[in-house]
Amino acid sequence: MEITPYYGNEPLSTSSVVIRVNPEDRKRAQQLLGEASEVVVVKDDETFAQAKYMAGRLKALLNEIETSRKSTKQPFDAVLEAISQTAAQVGNPVKDEQQRILGLLNEYVSLLEAERKAQERARLEEARRVQAEHDRRIREAQEAQARAEAQVREAQDEAARQKARAEAQAKALAAAQEQLAKEIALEGAQVGQEQAQKGLVTGGRVDHVYKFKLIDVTQVIQAGALRLLRFEIDHLACQDECKAQLDNNPDLDPELPGIQVTRSINVSVRARSR
Repeated sequence: MEITPYYGNEPLSTSSVVIRVNPEDRKRAQQLLGEASEVVVVKDDETFAQAKYMAGRLKALLNEIETSRKSTKQPFDAVLEAISQTAAQVGNPVKDEQQRILGLLNEYVSLLEAERKAQERARLEEARRVQAEHDRRIREAQEAQARAEAQVREAQDEAARQKARAEAQAKALAAAQEQLAKEIALEGAQVGQEQAQKGLVTGGRVDHVYKFKLIDVTQVIQAGALRLLRFEIDHLACQDECKAQLDNNPDLDPELPGIQVTRSINVSVRARSR
């Protein structure tokens, strides 16, 4: 996709646009800077008046420059808006169609995820059942082994002792085999879980995006969950509070709980010509 601005019949490029300042205006600005550089100290009424006069002239020139800047930008802003509108004419139908198809994909993936969760619940339930069955067999084999070992200790002659010992060894082997069967079953369940965790969208991904809306800030604070909020100073409210304090007592510096208050002095002057 290629979108190209044209000036007439020729493509417009940055190299074909040159921004210039009127030489007389540039000279006038440099001259004013030279005069302003002579103001180096304000110590009495006379120097204060001189500084105020020069600040007014500088402000007038700044206003003039800003007005010129805005008027010069207007044609380019119009070009940028035309580019955006042209791109939107082509892109909006494409974007709408993409969103429609993504909506269909989202609905289908939701169904797939619901099916996967149901399968996972069934798999876990089966795994718990199999594990419980193995645990039961292991417990029974260990109990049988314990009984056989007790018979070894209680045997009255060597023949009975040998027979009981063989029986005990067989029960111990059965218990070990049951333990091994349980471990194999657990490994198989782990493999099944890893396969179930594979992505549903090949060549893409599925993101679960959560949205949040604050409905009760008091409840958040009472729960001690301030980490869930982001705070910003309301500067207008702070200004109003400081003004109210100064109205009540002009001799005291205003104070705000938990907020550092500093004061600076800003002198403003009216723009003026010579």
